[in-house]
Amino acid sequence: MSAGRAGGRSSTRSRPSSSCRPIWTPGAVGVVLVIALTVSAQIFLWASIPYRGYGASFAFVEIPEGTGAARAVQILEEHGIIQRSSLALGYLRLTGRVRGIKAGEYYFIRPMTPGEVFDKLISGDVYYHRVTIPEGVRSEEVFALFVRAGFGAEEEYLDAFRDVALIADLDPEATDLEGYLFPDTYTLQKGTSPKAIVGMMVARFREVFQPSWIEKVAARGLTVREAAALASMVEWETAHADEDPLVASVFYNRLRLGMRLQ
Repeated sequence: MSAGRAGGRSSTRSRPSSSCRPIWTPGAVGVVLVIALTVSAQIFLWASIPYRGYGASFAFVEIPEGTGAARAVQILEEHGIIQRSSLALGYLRLTGRVRGIKAGEYYFIRPMTPGEVFDKLISGDVYYHRVTIPEGVRSEEVFALFVRAGFGAEEEYLDAFRDVALIADLDPEATDLEGYLFPDTYTLQKGTSPKAIVGMMVARFREVFQPSWIEKVAARGLTVREAAALASMVEWETAHADEDPLVASVFYNRLRLGMRLQ
């Protein structure tokens, strides 16, 4: 009886049919490889051909922070930098750079191959705007120059201008940053905040005015703030370099007598 039951159990077992198993013949594998190689060759050929689809002499393209590869290639196509965004996405996948595009503003001025375009975006070769602050200008004029260049609003600069923590060690009694915004040419990426710009200007002041200079200032009985204000006002008041010593002596005497610099 037990043998019969055992025999019955064995007779009801089913084995997978060999007809259900996928069979990859050498011919099928060969066809798939040929198709894959053909598509890849077409993509790399596309990536090697220079293209320029924008009508102006140059183009600015901004890739916002957090933009994925699919949207980035659409933005590039919309601005005439590349064509056929589907091939662009395939190229990024084949080269393993889908996640490598960096946000920022990019400048294009000549026909470029898609390969060159993506090299630019992968390396983060963003465009930097140059803003020159001349010597002798007052803080409100400094802020106006940055605002006109497209960097923030005046109110934001005024808030940053009152952040005296940036110079607390140099001037503990300061109520603003007047005299500490160093005139220079600044290279800025689009989107740089007024707070960051003011921080750069103060950092440049610290870089130029070394401790040895501060010691010399103290030896003449001036604070760092007074010396910075003196230098700024001499630049503002004089039209010729040979007038600087005379004007400086006038301001210095006013400071020595306890008079205001005005």
